[in-house]
Parts: sequence; structure tokens; C-alpha cells
Amino acid sequence: RDSDNTKAYTGFTSGAFYVGIDFVGDQIDAETPGMTHFNMDVYAPSGATFGIKLVDFGPDGSYGGGDDTERQLVFTAASDPAFTPGGWAELDIPLEQFAGMNFGNVSQIVLTAFSGGNVWIDNVYFHK
Repeated sequence: RDSDNTKAYTGFTSGAFYVGIDFVGDQIDAETPGMTHFNMDVYAPSGATFGIKLVDFGPDGSYGGGDDTERQLVFTAASDPAFTPGGWAELDIPLEQFAGMNFGNVSQIVLTAFSGGNVWIDNVYFHK
């Protein structure tokens, strides 16, 4: 986007297809610095629904330790922020929308394209 690097995920099949981005070896602490938002710019030429799930492995930093939290949000033209296919959608999401989620050891992002197709993402970050 705007001549910078984007990540393309191609070949999403119809139905609830997902891709996971795993960074367990370099977990993000968005809690201590007081981050308030998660941002992801998304382009999908088709499909009316897009999902983002954040996964936090908890203070023990490992999956399945009993302290993991995860929440998925689904975006459509009617959601806030809105997602519409055929153009870039800036999903600047208040972390409070991920109700009950911890943010001290974020280890994975899972993207779901419910209608299939291709998806490009850019500008993925936490901020306050």
C-alpha cells in the first residue's frame, strides 16, 4: 500500500478459511506500555465479512498454560470499524472491543475470510 510492503494471503477457499500469524518467540506486550488500539489495514477484492482473532498466551508465555485468552471480532460494512470489500479498510480497533482479553503476551493473530478469496494486510500494530 502506498509503495510499502504488504502481506498477501491468497487462495482462501469459500467458507470460514483462516490463516494464523504466530510470533510466540517474540511475543508482544501491549499491556505494560498502555496500548489502547490494534490497527490492521485490510484489502479484499470480494467477500463481505472479515475476522481478526488475537491470542495471548498469558504470563507463563506458553500455549495451554491455563492463562491463555483469545477473542475474535468480525467486521462487516455495518461494524465499527467497518470492513467493505474492493478497497482498503483501516481497522483501527479499540482493545476494549476484545472484551476479557489480556494483552501482556500476545502471541498470535488469526485472520478469517468467511467468503474466501484473497486478502492483503498492511500497517499491523498496537498503539495508544
